Amino acid sequence: MPAAASDTQRCGPHRRTDFSHTGLPQPLQLADTGLPPLQADSLLRQLPGRREVFAGRWGEQAVVIKRFCGRRARRYWQREQQGCLALQRAGLATPQLCYSGWLVDGSPVLLFEHLPQPQSALACWQQATSDSERLALLGQLVGLIGQGHRQGLLQTDLHLENFLLSNGRLYAIDGDGIRQRRAPLRERSCRDNLALLLAQLPCRHDGLLPEVLPLYGLARQQPLAADFTARLRPLLDRARRRRRQAYVKKASRSCSEFVHQQRFSQLALYRRDAESAALQAFLRDPDTFVQGAPLYKDGNSATVAWVSTAAGDWVIKRYNIKGFWHGLSRGLRPSRALISWRNAHRLVSSGIATPQAIALLEKRFGLWRRSSYYVTARCDGESAALLDGTHLPQQQSRITSLVDLFRQFHQLGIRHGDCKASNFLLQGDTVQVIDLDALTEYRWRWLFLRRYAADRQRFLRNWPVDSPLRRHFDRLLP
Repeated sequence: MPAAASDTQRCGPHRRTDFSHTGLPQPLQLADTGLPPLQADSLLRQLPGRREVFAGRWGEQAVVIKRFCGRRARRYWQREQQGCLALQRAGLATPQLCYSGWLVDGSPVLLFEHLPQPQSALACWQQATSDSERLALLGQLVGLIGQGHRQGLLQTDLHLENFLLSNGRLYAIDGDGIRQRRAPLRERSCRDNLALLLAQLPCRHDGLLPEVLPLYGLARQQPLAADFTARLRPLLDRARRRRRQAYVKKASRSCSEFVHQQRFSQLALYRRDAESAALQAFLRDPDTFVQGAPLYKDGNSATVAWVSTAAGDWVIKRYNIKGFWHGLSRGLRPSRALISWRNAHRLVSSGIATPQAIALLEKRFGLWRRSSYYVTARCDGESAALLDGTHLPQQQSRITSLVDLFRQFHQLGIRHGDCKASNFLLQGDTVQVIDLDALTEYRWRWLFLRRYAADRQRFLRNWPVDSPLRRHFDRLLP
């Protein structure tokens, strides 16, 4: 059982902790001086104003340290502790809670055993190269979830980074999202919770569901209803839509992944891990990066430049204001750069490849938008326009990738809006989607199908009517 904090420690003052440039609190010391010393070695994760997670040592034992901060620190600490203990009581694999108490600065802290060579389920999924590897991982995931449902556990924060694989065994972490029920979960709650987990996976892998769901039923020790899969499908679609929308909102505010800066004269959004001297120079004077750089396009409405910086090779797309009336029509609407930024993260959250969005910049006068800039990592793929119908067998893998992309668009209700072949770049068997300012996600299926039909026809027009490749695509595209 974890060591408990004394009443005096529980009521201790909640003071602010100073941070060094390494991100470690100074000092990191337990309030109970009779316990072994605590040392934080590296920062694993940080949720600003809420908690920090460190790898470290407690005496001779390797531990993971969770330090809670902010106004609700005590509430989150208690909820995390209760959730971890509920996982242990239910017999689910979870890291052992070694200590629960306080630091000398009044911050609540939890210490967990450090698993050997841990790897998140998300990293394992991304590294999987075959359906058999994916099925093995999914089997462990749904088995753990089904076991929890049988014990009345509901995981409200189901995502793949809340599961760790160590020595071939899957562990559930992050007890904050665990809710305990008095009885096994009802089937509707099970479907909702399972949909929340499966929504993390790209829809192109939904073909694995017929093999995965029986494994869930075995873990739950209750046969699934005959219509379980049919009822799961709309819940899965809804969960995916909510997940996309949540990630798009996250990409528009400051958080652990993104930085949001707004002043009277400009709005900037950029990836926190892309912050560099080159990026700050771009935000101060973006036009100097475009002037003199090699251009992919130099049009009235947009200028696209390739820029090599110390931080990497970028593609900068500047959306121009063509004149007074054009500026008047665009001034109070979301800029096309902002639309592209949002759509890039809409695609990423759906498992669809697009060049990594690095930054967005809007020149403004108060709320009035002027020119805007969208910065991505450079992608060296080949245009789909280079495909032809003369060697179909040799090009089959790339053709299949394009067909799979349109199937994903069709299932998710996403329309690209400008299906020129040059907007689909082929990197091996991966399709990178570019030019996102016309991409739209539709809520109403009937309206999407009308718009998708136009997208489909535009894509087919990239090749002559008598082209074997066009006829091949026409047979395969949904």
